[in-house]
Amino acid sequence: MTETEERPRVVALVPTWKAAGFIAETLDALAAQTCAGLEFLISDDASPDETASLCENRAARDPRFRVIRQPRNLGWTGNVNALLAESVAGADYLLFAFQDDLPEPTYIEKCVAALEADAGAVMAFSDIRLIRQDGSVEDRSYKRLDGVADRIERARRVARLEGSWWIPNRGVFRARAAREIGGLRRHAAGEFSADWPWLLEMSLLGSFVRIPERLVTKIYLPTSLSRTWRFGARQWTAVAGSARKAIARRGLPLRDRLRLDAALAGFVLRQLRRSVRKRLRGDEPDSRAPARRPESARSRITPPPLVSVVVPVHGRFESAARAIRSVSSQTHRPIELIVVDDASTPAFALPPEALDLGARLVRLDSNCGPGAARDAGRRVASGEFVAYLDSDDFWSPPHLANLVAAFFSRPEAGMAYGAAMEVRNGHPSGLRRWNDEAHGAILPTLLWKRPWHTSACLWRRDLVDAMGGWMATWHWEDHEHDARAGCLGARLISVPEPTCFVEVESSERLSASRSARRRTEGYVLAMLSIADRIRSTAWANDPAVRARVRWILLNAAMRASEQRLARLASRAALESWRWPVPSLGLVVASGVALSLVWLTTGHGSTRIFRWARGRSAPAPLPSAAAGLGGL
Repeated sequence: MTETEERPRVVALVPTWKAAGFIAETLDALAAQTCAGLEFLISDDASPDETASLCENRAARDPRFRVIRQPRNLGWTGNVNALLAESVAGADYLLFAFQDDLPEPTYIEKCVAALEADAGAVMAFSDIRLIRQDGSVEDRSYKRLDGVADRIERARRVARLEGSWWIPNRGVFRARAAREIGGLRRHAAGEFSADWPWLLEMSLLGSFVRIPERLVTKIYLPTSLSRTWRFGARQWTAVAGSARKAIARRGLPLRDRLRLDAALAGFVLRQLRRSVRKRLRGDEPDSRAPARRPESARSRITPPPLVSVVVPVHGRFESAARAIRSVSSQTHRPIELIVVDDASTPAFALPPEALDLGARLVRLDSNCGPGAARDAGRRVASGEFVAYLDSDDFWSPPHLANLVAAFFSRPEAGMAYGAAMEVRNGHPSGLRRWNDEAHGAILPTLLWKRPWHTSACLWRRDLVDAMGGWMATWHWEDHEHDARAGCLGARLISVPEPTCFVEVESSERLSASRSARRRTEGYVLAMLSIADRIRSTAWANDPAVRARVRWILLNAAMRASEQRLARLASRAALESWRWPVPSLGLVVASGVALSLVWLTTGHGSTRIFRWARGRSAPAPLPSAAAGLGGL
């Protein structure tokens, strides 16, 4: 028999869901493992982001990786069981490589060696390091099973659920033991701690070996599964019932079963007493009631939310470094900084402040513009909130903290924005136009004006996901982006303090470096997209909105005609006829202009479109706010 044939087959099972922001780091840690005969099986649970594509890219480069795309979301237990069913038959050893765990290179090799040296052991694991969202670090170990040879005593200790009982779940275990157990099982509380009964049953099949080294780092992320669970008496009672069934499946003698049942009953009683004490203190409402926790209780137990900050960069390195320093100076933590280099020449290098934040640098192969660059950052962001900071803008230290606090005061809001101050010649010169106004919704305000700047906004992640990607144009992509949120009914909350500073006269500013033709092209494409999206909403029935959209489209046709963009001028003019049905005079004028824009240099058609726009004067903003303009 050759050395290859004698080598045990080890398969790391990687269940993934919505992990685009950090799965690459996890896969890098797995690929660096020194264990021979190691394979990786990834099952993506119908992630709504780029997780599956990132995993497939890894598999294309490394034949040890294989990816399964689940056609529908199976949930955590369903995804884990799908991995077990796919791999357990031909493997000697398995392990769950969770997407928020980073193993040291020798972790799997040392666990396999421990199991090879002890035929009676079914599980080998190591000590771990925890990194919480606030950046605090703690080393943990689970020593309660050290030297315990009796299987009933070992299971009794697992059943008491004391200490960091969950650490062994990321260990290497024998595939034959997994075949005998048959996977994780849901229970009356769903997937809550479904790995505990599985681990309890595993402890009855053999001993556990602890490697007294810190070989795994677990990073708590906003999408970590346990953050979605409620740890109440009802949930623990349900999972204890599932653990009792696991004990029953082992066919133990009555005396042994009674010992383990007593341990489970003792655990449930402790949870009930703890729940009662919390309820008497007002920390925990009745688990059957849907009422929210009191604000004071939530503030004690809820960690600060992770904010992802996307900074697109193309040249302007000094300004970009200033923007990144302003992110580093924020009083809010934790922050995930994502810098997108939009094919700068030379390539952008992260300043020390970015490295201190653990920034991620994404490089684009070609210069695609601000919309595409922001979207590249959005796709890898993992925070509960997302902010976009242009590289020539910057924030004062309380900016993010103010906006996060605003969200807590108005949970239904999808976007919070602060006032923005214009900067000229290096000095603040005054608030941007309309930035002293407070608005509760994006539409219909956006059709008349935009009182918020892109760099001054903070977005909820669920709204960002619902909106989809940024439009890949060079100008006006931010208006189209905001209109998507408006069509979804997004609510706003404003913070009057000016904490965002916008450079308006920089020669390096992106808008100053592009031709009028390209600016017009972006404007027309954005307005066509906005009109198309609004048509499917209730706003399309509002007479003032319909009149305003028609005015915008005729304005777009006029500007396209000025730049001799005949095709775009035609699209905008024809679209304007639908908002609402125009008068005969406007139809005739637009028809003549459409002919001229294709036949002449554009001056005649431009004058006609300007006349038509004047005849289609828009109604005032329904909210009666002053100051038309913007679009």
